[in-house]
Amino acid sequence: ELRMFDLNPLTEVGIDERDVKFAQLLMVWLATMPDWEVSRNAQINATQNFKNAAHYDLKTVKIIWPEKKSRSVVKKALEVIDKMREFYRDFPEEISQVLEFEYDKFTEQKNRYSWKIREAYQNDFEEKGMRIIIERQNK
Repeated sequence: ELRMFDLNPLTEVGIDERDVKFAQLLMVWLATMPDWEVSRNAQINATQNFKNAAHYDLKTVKIIWPEKKSRSVVKKALEVIDKMREFYRDFPEEISQVLEFEYDKFTEQKNRYSWKIREAYQNDFEEKGMRIIIERQNK
């Protein structure tokens, strides 16, 4: 289960097609990685990392990597996307565009869905959100 991708309530279907394509690209890329043993401590760290990565301001969020080093979630995400860029370098341009779309979410806060929603709905979040939900249900 991939829980780290932002659902996009700004779209009619609740997710951007590029995010779905990125998930597919990530899974293929991960499938090419060598197997590794995941210790109990690594599983505990992964659970804490998941919780840490859910914070709004990614610049201050740190995750624990298996070698016990604390890393910025943004730096680690960009590192992974860079490795994916290298892996997919000879593939069609559409794949590069998807990777750029995801990369830009980490380099520019205004490209993240949470930022867009916060900007659009910071005043009266519940009422505006309910209005959108009702409009979409009526469609």
